[in-house]
Amino acid sequence: MVSRGSDRQGGFDGTPVADPMAKAGFTHGGFYNHFSSKAALLAEASSHGFSRTAAAIESAGTVEFLRQFLSRAHRDACDEGCTLAGLGGDAARRPEVGPAFEEGIEALLTQLERGLPHSDSTSDQDRGEHAINALAHAVGAVVLSCACPDDAAPADEILRTCRVDVLARVDHPDDD
Repeated sequence: MVSRGSDRQGGFDGTPVADPMAKAGFTHGGFYNHFSSKAALLAEASSHGFSRTAAAIESAGTVEFLRQFLSRAHRDACDEGCTLAGLGGDAARRPEVGPAFEEGIEALLTQLERGLPHSDSTSDQDRGEHAINALAHAVGAVVLSCACPDDAAPADEILRTCRVDVLARVDHPDDD
């Protein structure tokens, strides 16, 4: 989710190395003892963010995860938000994090797909497509909602509309 006051607010380029190092209790000079470059830090931080999201899916289950993801509480939880929604646009301009994002997206899709309801008439390809649709729809909704001012009516309407649609598709995948 786009951050409102967290380290993600400035995106990849807007966060100086000194900020996360200070939070971790290290000096700026000690950075290179842990990472070969800022790009290495960005890739590691991205991978960590995706791992946290995958763990949340595992813990809550696909349907409940999507319900929580498409909520105002998630949208407003700056420091706990989704790496993909918060930094996906930046990642497209930072090829050094591309592999971490590709791997993270694949892991999230696999995790979501595992939690989709099973049906005899739903093929593996259909389940994969449902997972892609759910993730893309959910991330897009959070990005659009975050782009609106906090008190703007569309911020909540986007989340509500997409939550209803995504959950209906996840609960009844054969109705497509």
